[in-house]
This record gives sequence, structure tokens and C-alpha cells, in this order.
Amino acid sequence: MNKILVFFVLVFLMACGISDEKRIVAKWQSDDVWYEYLDNNTYNSGRGYLTMIKGFKYSIDIEKKELTMYTDDPNQTYYLQYQYKGNDTLLLNNVLNSTTSK
Repeated sequence: MNKILVFFVLVFLMACGISDEKRIVAKWQSDDVWYEYLDNNTYNSGRGYLTMIKGFKYSIDIEKKELTMYTDDPNQTYYLQYQYKGNDTLLLNNVLNSTTSK
């Protein structure tokens, strides 16, 4: 019994020690909209089976818990605050959208 408990404690501690940069590298989905964050600091996005965005840059500020997503429009950048809800849910809140009016 003690060996099993020690194993689960070690797994938990290892999971808690993973940095946000590594935890966010995954495919996150809400309903049929999905975002895939890659370890080369780019992301893909789409709806259902369609890929609509591919290879755009993103950055993470661990201190502020902010995710910045760049687009193909140099005048448009998305600033999002993030937090984790369990191991399988990434919550994002739009802090500021820098879309420039024309």
C-alpha cells in the first residue's frame, strides 16, 4: 500500500513541476473549435475538421499568466489571460484585442 501511495505522490509532484510552456503545448478544444499550440511557439486553429489558421506565433508570460496570439494581420494581436482547470481544461479570458480600426 505504501509503495502505491509513494508512486501517486511522485506522479503528482512531477505533474506539478511541469512548466506552463510545456503544459500548454497540446490541442485544446471547446465544442467544435480547437487550438493546437506547438512546441516551436506557433499555433494552428480551426473548426471541426477544418484548419483555418496554421503556423502563427504565440508567446507565454508565466508571471502574468498571459498568452499572446499573433495573426497574419500585423495590426491584430490577441492578449489572453489563462488558467488551468484540472489537467484537461485551459481557460482563456480576452484581456485586450489590439485590432486597429481603419
